[in-house]
Amino acid sequence: MTISSQAFLGRNRNKVRARANTLQRQIATWLQGFGESLIADAVRQMRSAGDPSAATNLRVQKQLTGKEKQLFDILSRFGLRQLQDSVAEDAGKKVIIPRTIESDYLSRKEVQVQRLADNIRSEFRSNLANAVAEWLQETPQPSIGEIARRMRTQFFTRDADKLEPIKGGRGSRDIGTRSEIIARTEVADARLEGKLVGMEIAGVEFKEWLAYSDGKSGDRHHEVMNGQVVEVRKDFVLPSRGPGFPSIKMSRPHDPSAPIKEKANCRCSLAPSKGPATQ
Repeated sequence: MTISSQAFLGRNRNKVRARANTLQRQIATWLQGFGESLIADAVRQMRSAGDPSAATNLRVQKQLTGKEKQLFDILSRFGLRQLQDSVAEDAGKKVIIPRTIESDYLSRKEVQVQRLADNIRSEFRSNLANAVAEWLQETPQPSIGEIARRMRTQFFTRDADKLEPIKGGRGSRDIGTRSEIIARTEVADARLEGKLVGMEIAGVEFKEWLAYSDGKSGDRHHEVMNGQVVEVRKDFVLPSRGPGFPSIKMSRPHDPSAPIKEKANCRCSLAPSKGPATQ
């Protein structure tokens, strides 16, 4: 059976797509600015210590920095709007999001932003350490000024809109690709959280997992979940994919407690159901 795009994205699917596209552009802009700030910080560290290897001594952040707060504001603003729209769609009326739901959502976003920033810093530090070690093997050895120039031009290329991978390093992902994945995942998370809350408000007893069966879900194989029905307040169980892969319980697609591999770029959705099919 072919499932319509409305089943996956709801009646406001055009609005959902437009919101994801706008969010992607804002995330891409943020990633570009964050990359530039990392390079500026590394250059300052190197010049202050008079030692190229000091460039990788990036400061450990225990609270959201100004840059991270910018991303938190972006994700929160878009997410809460989508959450509200989805609650209203499934509840069948405009309702105020329960304060506990909103508070939990914002707390998750704060943790998520810090993890994302930490991951980007780790990628940058790994690439930079490999690059500096390679540059210092040159004869004559490049000056600190020359290393700073290379960092500004080889790690972040504005025209190419990407953090360039350095030979010998892990490489950093294309900003466009990364921002698209984040935007899709964020909008889906807020939309499905809202759908679940809306179902509960409307008194729906059962929920159904919707998944594409086009072979594009990768190693997740979420297509096996398509049509699975459980009570609204109970979890779906994703079956084990083999030894070393235990079954996973999820309240919905994009359940925040699930491993990231089960959520990133996942296209699954959720729908109210009349209950399990009778045999």
